[in-house]
Amino acid sequence: MSGRGAWRWAALLPALLLAPSASAQAFRSPESRLQWTVQGDVPVLLLATAMTAWPRAFEEDLRTSDPAVRDRASVNPLDRVATRHWSPALSRASDGVLYGGVASAFLLLSSQALARRQDARAWAIRAGVMAESVLVTSGLTQIVKISVRRPRPLWFNPAAPESARSEPDGRLSFWSGHTALVATALTSLTTVEWIDHPGSPEAWTSTALTVVLVPLTATLRVLAGRHYPTDVIAGGLVGVAVGVGVPLLHQWRIPSRDVQVGFLPLADGGALQASGAW
Repeated sequence: MSGRGAWRWAALLPALLLAPSASAQAFRSPESRLQWTVQGDVPVLLLATAMTAWPRAFEEDLRTSDPAVRDRASVNPLDRVATRHWSPALSRASDGVLYGGVASAFLLLSSQALARRQDARAWAIRAGVMAESVLVTSGLTQIVKISVRRPRPLWFNPAAPESARSEPDGRLSFWSGHTALVATALTSLTTVEWIDHPGSPEAWTSTALTVVLVPLTATLRVLAGRHYPTDVIAGGLVGVAVGVGVPLLHQWRIPSRDVQVGFLPLADGGALQASGAW
């Protein structure tokens, strides 16, 4: 899964957040328990973008001149089932679920903001956190894919065309980017909703979408012959971990006053009394 295309628009979100006050370091809204910080989030966004784009420079190294079908007996029993499937139609269907799932996460967030007449700053912070989650997963996915270079199941399936095996993408199986990105987008939406509106219809709706669309994406990728079961399991786990972890790291609380304790002598003797402020 390429990190280009749909993810480029996420780079515009920092501008929305920075526009009101370029000198501010933390951006908060009374309508959200999330915050976005310049010193914390800008470096993460830049690093994630670089991680997404940089591995593409090495794709041509993966092109092969010997696309012969390999023996599926060399694949472990759990993953061997994927080598018996090949369906371009299901592959296209999984693409649709990917783009639809990610788009639906941001559309639901935006429709909720309009329905609740939410502050624009709150929407930008929440959308920024979700976009950062997606970019982090995209960057991690590209780095791992180019490092592991696992041949896709189509390498072991004579039904797959030779051209599919000779392409660089044919050796970028682990882990499933489709599954990871759908899981991240929907899980981050779910986490954001439960942080700001626990138990709300939006929180339950996003939870239901996550439960349905993530396994659907994983199943389609395996049945299409594009990924092994271990690819989609790993992608799903990474996507959920990032989708939960990034929003949780963006929570903020109103700091309490520093605790100050003092001891004063009583007027009638040497006993002490304590006083404090917090």
